Amino acid sequence: MTKKAVFPGTDLIEDHGEDFDSLERDWNSLLESRKTSHVFSTALWGRTWWNCLGSGELHLLAVRRENRLAGIAPLVRRGDCLTLLGDKEVCDYLDIVSAPGDEESVLRAALGLARQHGWILDFQPLLAGSPSVTLLGTLASQAGYSIHTEPLDVSYMIDLPDSWESYLNVLPTKHRHELRRKMRRLASAGKTAFFISHDTEDFLHLFRQQADKAAFLTPARETFFREIMRELGDKGWLKLYYLELDGKRVAGTLCFDYKDGFSLYNSGFDPLYAGLSPGLIAKAWSIRAAIEMGRKRFDFLRGAENYKAHLGGQPVEVYRCVLASLTGGSKPPEAGR
Repeated sequence: MTKKAVFPGTDLIEDHGEDFDSLERDWNSLLESRKTSHVFSTALWGRTWWNCLGSGELHLLAVRRENRLAGIAPLVRRGDCLTLLGDKEVCDYLDIVSAPGDEESVLRAALGLARQHGWILDFQPLLAGSPSVTLLGTLASQAGYSIHTEPLDVSYMIDLPDSWESYLNVLPTKHRHELRRKMRRLASAGKTAFFISHDTEDFLHLFRQQADKAAFLTPARETFFREIMRELGDKGWLKLYYLELDGKRVAGTLCFDYKDGFSLYNSGFDPLYAGLSPGLIAKAWSIRAAIEMGRKRFDFLRGAENYKAHLGGQPVEVYRCVLASLTGGSKPPEAGR
C-alpha cells in the first residue's frame, strides 16, 4: 500500500514500497528528461535486481511537487542502514532519479526518511558529476548529519568520434599499432566473423572460462544475469556480440545500448585462444559497432583494467557517500565495505 506524506515537508512524499508498476511509466519519463542517464537507474533494472538478489525492506519514495513527479529515491533498508536499490557487485552506478533541477528535493526525501528512523544513509556507487555527490554535503550539515565521501572505484569512458578510423587515430601510437597488429594476427589464423546474437548460453559458457568470473557467477547471480539479459533484450537495450574464428565462438561481449551510449557490462573468451587476444579484439569491435550505430559515448564501466586505457578510455571517479546522525545512534559502516 502506498503511504503518503511519509514525513512533513513542502513536497508530497509517497512510499510505494515494492510497487514498481505504478511508477514505471513516470520513472522512465524522468530518465528521458535527463541529458545523461544509465540503464542501472531504470525501473526495469531495479525490479529485476530486487526480484533476483534483493533483501531487506524496499522503499520507493516518489516526490511530487505541484501535482507532478519530481523524482524517485529507490531505497533499501537493511538493519539501520538505508542504501540505494541495487548492489555494487552487479550495478556499476546507482543514484536517485529526478527531473533536472529537482535533485535536492529527492535527496531531502531520502534523508528525511533516514532521520525519521535514525538510520544511516549509504549511497554508492555514485558516478562523478552526480548531484548526490555535490548536494549531500550541504544537506547533511543542515540535517545534523556527518558525511564521509570517498573514492570507491574508477570507470573508463570514450567520447566516440564519427568513424572507426578517427577512433584509431586518437589512440596513442603504441596502442594503435598494437591493436592493429593483434587484429592482423587473428585474421591470419583463420576466417573471422563478428556479429550480434541472442544466444545467451554461449556467452555464459565463455564467461565461465575465467576462474574469477566462474566464482562470481553464483546461482543467484546467474539467475539475475539470465533475467536481465532477457528483459533488456525485449527492450532492445541489449547487444550481445560474438567473435568467431573458423566458425567457433572464441569471445563474447555483453553490452548495453541505452539512449546515446554503449556500456560494456561483461565479456568472456576461450582461454585456448588466449594467444590471439580474442577478448581484446571483441571489445575493440564492440567499440566499432557503437560508432557505426552513431552512439556518442562508450563506457567500459567500473574497474581499472589496463585494456580500458589502451583502448582509449579516460578515467572517471566513482564515489561512496555515507551520512550518519551527529546526535548518536549507529556508527557508519567501515569505509571500503
